[in-house]
Amino acid sequence: MLTKTRFSVAIPAHNEERYVGRCIESILASRQCWIEGFAIVVAPNRYADLTPAMAESLGARRAVEDRKSIAAVRNAAIRGISPAAVATIGSDSRMAARTVTEVRRHVYDPRYVGGGSSIRPERWSLGMVFSLLAVAPDVARRGVSKGMSCFLREDFEKIGGFDEELVCLADLDVDLQLQALGRTRRQKFGTTWGHGIGPSAERSARSVIGAASKIRRLSVDYFTGQDADAAGHLCYNVDRDESRGNSLAGYGRF
Repeated sequence: MLTKTRFSVAIPAHNEERYVGRCIESILASRQCWIEGFAIVVAPNRYADLTPAMAESLGARRAVEDRKSIAAVRNAAIRGISPAAVATIGSDSRMAARTVTEVRRHVYDPRYVGGGSSIRPERWSLGMVFSLLAVAPDVARRGVSKGMSCFLREDFEKIGGFDEELVCLADLDVDLQLQALGRTRRQKFGTTWGHGIGPSAERSARSVIGAASKIRRLSVDYFTGQDADAAGHLCYNVDRDESRGNSLAGYGRF
């Protein structure tokens, strides 16, 4: 049975017990006031840790999707509760102060057809800089912004949700489809610049700077949306040994 909500934050999570709690706490703290029907939904995917327990202990709802598909997991998180408006965020990211309030205002603004947000790391590192520079050209030339995606549920369903045929970049595909939908209605795909999200400084600071060229090559392959090897490396097979870190600062990865 679906529960009607006015606004929700959807979080796909793959073995993120170390980070998902801080993500949820940042979302709750970013509200300026009580929001009727507000919900946080975590979709734990193929997990072997305490991600679901950690999320539920903080009041998040749970939507399970076991397929190895980021798009399917995101769809499950959104469709599990039938929200009127949605924002999606990575489980190892944190919302800045007032982000929920700003995104909620933005998504209900008739001038826009959804949008993205700025990325504001908790602190900068060379690893973070290299990771962001690796993906910036591919995002910028498409005229969208990343960080998170927000949209009305009716528009999400109108474009068919996240494309589960894509092995990666389903979030970028949704942004581009929303952008196209907006053009038919003279709406803009916007960015909330004043308030955004920050990838985990603890994780991203450990990115291996010496692998920058490899990250860029993987990024080029990844941004085709069809390269299963690049998607597998960047989305699922990230080494969880925290002494080695991850790449792409959370782009597309659980």
